[in-house]
Amino acid sequence: MQHPYEKDEYRLYRDCKQGNHAAQRWIYNAYYPMAVAVCLRYVGSVSDAEEVVADCFISFFKALQQTFRYQDGGSMKAYLKKIAVNQSLMFLRKQRHSFEEMDERYEQVADVDLDALGQLSAKDILKVLQRLPPGYRTVFNMYVLEGYSHAEIAEALHISEATSRTQLMKAKLQLQKILSTYERYV
Repeated sequence: MQHPYEKDEYRLYRDCKQGNHAAQRWIYNAYYPMAVAVCLRYVGSVSDAEEVVADCFISFFKALQQTFRYQDGGSMKAYLKKIAVNQSLMFLRKQRHSFEEMDERYEQVADVDLDALGQLSAKDILKVLQRLPPGYRTVFNMYVLEGYSHAEIAEALHISEATSRTQLMKAKLQLQKILSTYERYV
């Protein structure tokens, strides 16, 4: 049986805004797995992802009370996902994972075989992505999985667009190596 909140997001929003703990608990239970998955792609460890997710929900519930305005067609899930990305980036900045400034001379590199990634399970894809250095993984996630432009990535991470492009290229190169090794053992 479907929960009433699954059909009526505005009711869920209204109840949360009014401090209804059952509604807040429903959001937490429904969206926690998605938030952990997003954060895990960025921060690389389950314990760090869980720490970031806790901050995500705190920020999310504060935003519902203060700044978030529900619009038909809007999505609280999408809003929480955006918070998860931003909280993950803040966590990485605090961890002082640096993004190297590099030349653009390596820009023309073959793309990662996304078909090879598509043949892996979600769990295996996560394992492959976690093997990337934090800077590469962050840019790859933002560009390929979240759809950010290099300009948006540069602004969010306080790096140049050239660095964003270089980090993406290096992530793709490293993913190619990882996937070729991975395919031999699978």
